[in-house]
Amino acid sequence: MKLEQRKKLLLRLLWFGPLVLAVSLLWPVNNGITRWLIVLGALGALVEVALAAGWLYRKSRKWFYVFIAVLVILIGWIFCPGLYSTALYDRLRNEYIHELRTYAGTRYLWGGENRFGIDCSGLPRKAMRTAFWKIGLKEGNQDFYFRALENWWFDASAKALAEGYRDYVFPLNIPGTVATGPTYFLEPGDLAITDDGVHVMVYLDPDEWISADPGQGKVVIEYPSKSKNPWFTRPVHFYRFSSLRNAGIRPKGERPAIAWKMFLKGSQTGCCLDTSDTYTENTHWNIFVSFGKDFCLHFLSEKLTSKRPTGQRICGYPVMTEGEVALICMTKISGKPLLEYNGPDAAVKKIIADSKSYAAPLFYVMPAILKNETAISTVQTYYLEASTKLEVDNQ
Repeated sequence: MKLEQRKKLLLRLLWFGPLVLAVSLLWPVNNGITRWLIVLGALGALVEVALAAGWLYRKSRKWFYVFIAVLVILIGWIFCPGLYSTALYDRLRNEYIHELRTYAGTRYLWGGENRFGIDCSGLPRKAMRTAFWKIGLKEGNQDFYFRALENWWFDASAKALAEGYRDYVFPLNIPGTVATGPTYFLEPGDLAITDDGVHVMVYLDPDEWISADPGQGKVVIEYPSKSKNPWFTRPVHFYRFSSLRNAGIRPKGERPAIAWKMFLKGSQTGCCLDTSDTYTENTHWNIFVSFGKDFCLHFLSEKLTSKRPTGQRICGYPVMTEGEVALICMTKISGKPLLEYNGPDAAVKKIIADSKSYAAPLFYVMPAILKNETAISTVQTYYLEASTKLEVDNQ
């Protein structure tokens, strides 16, 4: 083979790597074949970089050493440990939401993960991956690059996400439907995955969801209060990306207050506050206690003086006030029975002692304590003595 022919062949081979890389990146379906083609294309591009370095070495030693120095700095920067903060994860979430919105109108394609076609599970994963790249570059957080690579290499369906594959997401332990679920507990970017694992929708704002809908053949932003989309009435569970666990979420005032207010409306499944189902099967109770034992006890302690009537009850007891329900709930959360109080307050001990002559002692103790400011203070101390003082904002 003549020298000119060899040069032409080498030139064609040099184009092969970048060409494979470009075509593979543009191909919308992300599967094992596509990923390996991208790897081979990237390796081809690296070979070209090595050849370029060899050519530079022969032509100019000075620029060759500059090239090597830049390469070493770049590699060192890539593997340098990243810095973390709540603000960083806030920016990650904001970028993730922005990326989700940019896909509105993109055609639906099973297995797709780019703007030429995308499916329901690919939409949140691709948006999160792009957010990793962008925030990693802007904030100098190299760890985000490796998370983006993991997200890309290890594909996951909606069902796999719900089953905890690679801990991409964690469950919020809230069942329901998109149309009726407690959205006050959700953060932008949270996922609703159908119980059969065939579809995933992403929460954007109150009454605003985005999904790659196979029925409509594209990515759509819809409003459950107005839309008749059947996916909104399918049973789902709600999830959050593990990468957003450290973002500035769950404000300590508004959300637990809403959950508590909804719980006060009455039992969803259980008979009354005497039955365990009243708590375990009540979505709003589960949300409320998710904010932590210490926080809930301090929150409830501020409600003991409330005389507002509620929809909760104890069998045989008249309409309960918010203060009475709070007292019962403090007993349940702390695990310390009120009737077993044996502290220094003689007045409270006398109330408890007098109650023993009644068939239902608690019916006597609750109103007797809650109408006495000193007794209320004693009960607050009794339940809060083992907890850490937290600031409670009862909005």
